[in-house]
Amino acid sequence: VVPDSQVIYLGENTKFTLSFQPFGGFDDPVELIITNLPSGMNASYPTDPFTIPVSLDIGFATESDIEPGVYFPTITATGGGVTHQVSVKIRVLQRIDFIMIIRPDSQSVVAGQSIDFEISFIPVGGFNSKITVAVSNVPEGVETIFTSRPFDIPITFNITFRVPNNVP
Repeated sequence: VVPDSQVIYLGENTKFTLSFQPFGGFDDPVELIITNLPSGMNASYPTDPFTIPVSLDIGFATESDIEPGVYFPTITATGGGVTHQVSVKIRVLQRIDFIMIIRPDSQSVVAGQSIDFEISFIPVGGFNSKITVAVSNVPEGVETIFTSRPFDIPITFNITFRVPNNVP
């Protein structure tokens, strides 16, 4: 099996190539079964018997709710009264990212007044980089007031929108 281990993030897929070579005149069909899959991981592989020599791709798909960790699915090949097993190592990592929350999600404002939105940033999966904020699609003439310098998270602050009297 090549490679013998892979690292992926939650919700991603990976594959291994499994190669078979006959020895001593072996020519029986071979069947595969994959066991020891954790909840949230699925395997795709040939379910019909096949003849060797052959190389096959064995796929593993993770769902976004799989528990991060190290898993060892077992691939069992059986044919002609012979059984071989190999385990692969799949390390599933939580994606390093951050969450942005804006409260409230919408507001109305009268020309000549201002409104504030509270914005929070929460790190996920060990995220520890600085981030910056940009605001786009603001109507012409509306002023935005917020901190745009790079900052560490977690943090919560307000973004203010000042709407002049002449903005429709």
